[in-house]
Amino acid sequence: MCKSIFFVFFAICLLEIGQAQDRVFARTYQSNVIPKGGFDLEYIATLRSGKSDAESPYALGRYFDARWELEFGLGKNWQTAFYYNTSDFSFRLKDSVGGAGAEQRVFKTSFSNEWKWKLSDPVANRLGSALYFELTAAPDEYKFETKFILDKRYLNDLIAFNITAELEFET
Repeated sequence: MCKSIFFVFFAICLLEIGQAQDRVFARTYQSNVIPKGGFDLEYIATLRSGKSDAESPYALGRYFDARWELEFGLGKNWQTAFYYNTSDFSFRLKDSVGGAGAEQRVFKTSFSNEWKWKLSDPVANRLGSALYFELTAAPDEYKFETKFILDKRYLNDLIAFNITAELEFET
């Protein structure tokens, strides 16, 4: 019983300490930036698994993507971040009769650099806005991603909208 109480207390403490990131949404960005001299370390992991559709050459597929991010506040309205990305893809190719064949694995790594420039604040101004740029480099591909970020705080609510464009080159 004493160990259970200690474990619950320890878990609550970790949850309180672990609230360094002020992002509200998982995939939608906000216009806020880290203050000058501040930094944030973040780990993001995604697991996807399942059967593919009829046109796909894969019978089954499993992805495990991980990103380690280190963000720095550079000034009043600027921040940058560096990412180390890994992707582990395990799959089975369909055999000649449509069943699952031998399993194969592909492991990839890449590096990314992100820049965010806050144009207006969602609390002080009518609408918060920011520009976001990210460059990703891997041995066999390059990506350039841009976002136009809009958000607004109203009382306890937050509304956010991102317009995204991505350009990718593969060798």
